[in-house]
Amino acid sequence: MAAGMYDRLEIGTSFGRTITLTETHLVLANTLFVDSVPLHTDDVAGRAIEAFGGRIMPGPVVAGLAAVTLGMTLEGSAIGYLEQVERFKKPAFPGDTITITWNVAEKVDKERFKGGIVSFAGDCRNDRDEVVLECEGKAIITNDDLSLGSP
Repeated sequence: MAAGMYDRLEIGTSFGRTITLTETHLVLANTLFVDSVPLHTDDVAGRAIEAFGGRIMPGPVVAGLAAVTLGMTLEGSAIGYLEQVERFKKPAFPGDTITITWNVAEKVDKERFKGGIVSFAGDCRNDRDEVVLECEGKAIITNDDLSLGSP
């Protein structure tokens, strides 16, 4: 029998993905979050802030992409996502290509879950290799396959 997800995750295991942030991400986020912050919605206001030089992506967009990357990689084995801690280091801009990387940092066996609690450490880097987000996540991971459609 093949090992389940919890058993396959070893300390130091690394995974992630790369995605380009688009104008569509920005507009949909502003709509979803009812966000009218000029730094996210107005080119003139964005350019007026010399440190940024243009509109920036709302933080929850980058943090959400990091979280969903973790969830997609766990292939239906996450019973629950317990927490995510985020530290925004630099702005992300529409047009940036970000690489999200997660590493398994710690595992705590929990027999009742047929797996345990896994802590992850991660970051998101832009295409200039600058860290835009440092993050940590913690999830309950089982060896069972919880994906939809499985028996």
